Amino acid sequence: SNLAMGGVPSYPGSMCMKDAFGPDADVVMWDFRMVEHASLNGEIYIRQALMHPRRPFVAFKRPNGYLNSMKNYFTPASLHVVDERDLAKLASSNSNTTARDLVENDNFCGFSDPVRKKDGTWQECECPGQVRWHAGYKLQRLRGVQMALVYLNMLDLAVDKYVEMINGPGDE
Repeated sequence: SNLAMGGVPSYPGSMCMKDAFGPDADVVMWDFRMVEHASLNGEIYIRQALMHPRRPFVAFKRPNGYLNSMKNYFTPASLHVVDERDLAKLASSNSNTTARDLVENDNFCGFSDPVRKKDGTWQECECPGQVRWHAGYKLQRLRGVQMALVYLNMLDLAVDKYVEMINGPGDE
């Protein structure tokens, strides 16, 4: 299952993580940068994930200043940061284009560029709930590929640990 919410902070919703995100969550993403800046709320989010029956990976989208004070959660919560900006820079470094060019004309709404109306306001987006600063399909695909690589790497590490556990010490 998938759940997305916007325009609200993680707290108090994170207090009901199992009910809100489902009992089978494997990964929970924290992306409340726009509306939440209190480190306590981020810590509550991580602690609720640790108490969730599945103990899902906790991913923070983009680094966040208060994550530095939460180093003790990185291992127990499999806490990690997924930031597509470095991947975009890497992709553009292998071509004659910039990272911005890679996602040029990227939108959800179907018009190539945001249109400013004569009265100075922006054209309304045709997609309900979508606003002009939201990422479009190109950036979402880039984020999806990056997240897939992160989780495939984690799966590879888990398989190595499992094989090591099955073989036992000294067995090859």
